[in-house]
Amino acid sequence: MHLGRLLDSVECADPIELLGERFDLVTVARARHAADAAGESLPAYAQLAVRQFVVSADEEAWAQVVGRMQDGESPEGACLEAMLRHRLDG
Repeated sequence: MHLGRLLDSVECADPIELLGERFDLVTVARARHAADAAGESLPAYAQLAVRQFVVSADEEAWAQVVGRMQDGESPEGACLEAMLRHRLDG
């Protein structure tokens, strides 16, 4: 999986679909709540989460994302979930 593919996918798809079958319901609920509070749609919130991660994540955060991508059945989903958590926890 390439980061470019994830960026393209987030632009044109429902982020929940990208997360795959094994997504964390708490993360999705937190993201929906944060998106609503910011007056954004969930896809827009996810797009910004990815962009913010690309710009601001440190080496440790990148290493965690790469590890999750390599270990998971859904690399895009693992990556997006980590990036959403990074934004939510930031």
